[in-house]
Amino acid sequence: MKQSVILNSGFAAWAFAELADDLARELNLKVVATPGDYNYVLSWDEPMVYRIYCAGRNLFGWNVRKFPPQQKKQPWVAHAQGAIYEVLNEV
Repeated sequence: MKQSVILNSGFAAWAFAELADDLARELNLKVVATPGDYNYVLSWDEPMVYRIYCAGRNLFGWNVRKFPPQQKKQPWVAHAQGAIYEVLNEV
């Protein structure tokens, strides 16, 4: 069975600790430091931004914007900072 979790880790986790605890209590989920099957992300040191495309309750695509392996990571995941899009094949 796949597990949903609240992901809160890394250098900024302290800022979300109280919110993580509140969400865990309300949603009956665990707060974890490593990604699970399904993640409610509050803080994570791997900077990336996911875009999900849907209409009329139908999910029809998604992609991720992140830094390539050789690029220095920045807190703002933007093209101007060197981030690129990657198409994700499966949802």
